[in-house]
Amino acid sequence: MKTRKKQATGFVFYAGPSQLDGKPIIGVCLVGRSSNKKTGGMVQTYIMRSDVHPVEAVDNGDDSSICGKCPHRKVLRYYLDKNGKIKYGIKRTCYVNLGHGPSAVFRAYSKGNYPPIDQEWLDKLNGRKLRLGTYGDPLAIPESAWSPLINAGISGHTGYTHQWSNDILSGPWIGKIMASVDNALERVRAQSQGWRTFSVINSDETHAQTQSAMCPGSGEYKAKTGKLVQCERCGLCNGAKASVAIQGHGIGWVDSPRINLL
Repeated sequence: MKTRKKQATGFVFYAGPSQLDGKPIIGVCLVGRSSNKKTGGMVQTYIMRSDVHPVEAVDNGDDSSICGKCPHRKVLRYYLDKNGKIKYGIKRTCYVNLGHGPSAVFRAYSKGNYPPIDQEWLDKLNGRKLRLGTYGDPLAIPESAWSPLINAGISGHTGYTHQWSNDILSGPWIGKIMASVDNALERVRAQSQGWRTFSVINSDETHAQTQSAMCPGSGEYKAKTGKLVQCERCGLCNGAKASVAIQGHGIGWVDSPRINLL
């Protein structure tokens, strides 16, 4: 008895060298409605090595091809444990759970379940909100490969990069995605270069001092307003509207160097 081939849930929009180190990577776009409670039903995109499982890539450092010098990669660092005590050791502080989306996408790609990009797939993006880099940094992929998705009649997008200080790659993206910054010094530098920033702020800073709006999807916003706004509805993080900040939190958070902007 023949088994029916599983219907594709997305497509490959890029397969080629990483802009960060030249190693082979892919960009996969999933067109189904996401069940992510924070982002809502946005179109998701995954950037990963085409030849290495994402868990293995993180363990051996091959994730540099899709994450560059992101400080949340698996390195020696100071961090807070679940009891609030400062520890020092090898720790990954990225919020992406590799065992979920990235692993599932890599398995499906390895089985040939994602066809290449074509107009029929692009038509499925019309009127949707697009998330550039559900996993991986958007700048690992050439801007020209993103253009068909961004110009497919989408109603908006979000995107973040830790490569904002890379003068060779970052210029075309200013005003299109957010610069991810992890302390006050980075925030001032990025904003001075024209970036809107998504910033983690210290316990003694205010949003006014950081010249940033409060993230409507954060716990602090809910505490203040009694509600949360999903990224799909919010749209602040499109690189053009405003800088956004969120109070530092989670197991990987330790207050960082700061300066007062006022």
